Amino acid sequence: RERNKQAFIQDPSTMVFAANYTVAGTGLDGLQRVCSYAVVLDLPSRAPDWTQMVDRLHRYGQQHPVTVYVLIASGTIEEFQWKLLRQKERWNAMALGDSPATFTIGKRDVIDALAGRV
Repeated sequence: RERNKQAFIQDPSTMVFAANYTVAGTGLDGLQRVCSYAVVLDLPSRAPDWTQMVDRLHRYGQQHPVTVYVLIASGTIEEFQWKLLRQKERWNAMALGDSPATFTIGKRDVIDALAGRV
């Protein structure tokens, strides 16, 4: 893993670095100096894992804008997963007081999320 990471960072002819979100979210310092795009194929189920992965690219030392693409086919479990992940992200932000907008979560919201109606 380290050899591949160093090739991506140091060798301009190495244009792609593939990793799952667990690996991409931890212990990959240095990507922020060279990474401009991330393509996500496998979504984490936990909002903190998503945030950690994306934040690793937007760290101090980032020299380029970073665009994150999430590839999801309509009507798939991944589409449901994405909506649920984004809802969890909003709930976490609200719980931590980081929410840019004020909103409330009611009993119906929780029931809908658990039933897959996000």
